[in-house]
Amino acid sequence: MSRLREQNKQRTFEQIQRAAKDLFERKGYAATTTREIAEEAQIATGTLFLYVQDKAELLLLIYANAIGKLMDATFATVPEDRPLPELLLHIFGPFFELYGRHPENARHFLKELLFHEDDHSRSQQVGLQNEEFIQRLAHIIQRAQERGEIRQDVDPQQAAGSFFAIYFATVTAWLGSFLVMDSASLEQLRSLFELQIRGMLPPDTASAMETM
Repeated sequence: MSRLREQNKQRTFEQIQRAAKDLFERKGYAATTTREIAEEAQIATGTLFLYVQDKAELLLLIYANAIGKLMDATFATVPEDRPLPELLLHIFGPFFELYGRHPENARHFLKELLFHEDDHSRSQQVGLQNEEFIQRLAHIIQRAQERGEIRQDVDPQQAAGSFFAIYFATVTAWLGSFLVMDSASLEQLRSLFELQIRGMLPPDTASAMETM
C-alpha cells in the first residue's frame, strides 16, 4: 500500500508539472494562476500546495528538468576534434535556444532563481546543476590543455568558471533586454571566449598571434 501511495503521488506530481509547463508555454508564466494549474492537472487547488510552495517553484522545477536533460545531451555530443572556441559554442549555444523559445518565461525563471525571497530547494537544485556543468566543462578544458591549446599552468576548474561567468553575464544581459540575441550575438559570445582564451595560450602560440 505504501508503494502504491508513492506511485500515485508521483503520478500526480508529474501531472502538475505537465499542466504548469503547458500553461506557461501557452499563456505565459505571469498570466497563469495556481488555480488554472490545478484545474489543468485535474486536482483541487489545495492539493497543489501539498506538492509545491507556489507557482515560482514549478517554474524553477520545469527549467531545472530542462537544463538537466540539455546538459546531458550537449556534453554527450561534444566533438573531440574541434578547437576550444567551437567546443564552447557547442556547449553554451543550446542554452540560448532553450531560453529563446519562451524568453518572457526565461526572464521570470532568472528573476526567481536570483531574487526569490524564499529558500527554494529548486534554486539549490539549479545551483548544483551549475556546479556539475562547470565540472564537466573543466574536463573539456583539460583535454584542450592536453592538446596544447592552452597553457599547462592554467587551472581547468578556474577556466571553466570563467567561461561560465561570461556565458551567464551574456544570457542575463540578453534576457534583461540589454542585448538582442541572434546568430551575430553568438559570434560576439565566441569573440569573448576567444579573448579569454588568448590569456591562456601557450607562449609560442600567443607570440605568433601577436605578430599576425
